[in-house]
Amino acid sequence: MKINAFDKYRDKSGKLYQVITTAISLSTEQEEVIVQQMYGNFINIAIPEDKFLRIFTRDDAENNQSVTEESKKPEQKAEAVKQRPVENPVKPEPVRTPEVKVHPSPATVEVDDKSDDTEQDPAVRDMLAFLDTDDFDEKYMIIEHMAQNDELNDTYIDNMAASIDIVIDDGPLDGRIRELLKCLDTRKRFENTRLRG
Repeated sequence: MKINAFDKYRDKSGKLYQVITTAISLSTEQEEVIVQQMYGNFINIAIPEDKFLRIFTRDDAENNQSVTEESKKPEQKAEAVKQRPVENPVKPEPVRTPEVKVHPSPATVEVDDKSDDTEQDPAVRDMLAFLDTDDFDEKYMIIEHMAQNDELNDTYIDNMAASIDIVIDDGPLDGRIRELLKCLDTRKRFENTRLRG
């Protein structure tokens, strides 16, 4: 009996397998049949051909069913194409953008384009305000505001620190925020003393 790839077979307990291919064993030089379990973990198994023929019986019902399904597919596709209405295409609904909640901020950034659809993420807006101002009191207030609203992350802290020529060491986010505030406080006091003198 010729063993074909993709044919279905059942073992003595009735479990279903599918033939993947036939092969020659490198160690024994015997012909082997590679089958895949059609249940459980779908494991592939190599079985000597003579043993395969003793254990497995061809499942003609499964094989005929798959052939019948394959032969029906082109007819079903053609039928579906015939039934598809061409005159009334469905118009897609316009995509709605989600509303963005804006938290109040101690600093604002003026945007040239005044249209409503250019609202920025509050964290981005606050960070831009931080970078835009030279007043260390205002920078300090912006950081406090962002920390209260959980807007700060490591990237923002790195960018803000770089803008005032400092480096904040890696570590927990809370510690990095405290370190940035401490540096700003020092700079704030230094700037005030310098301006007085």
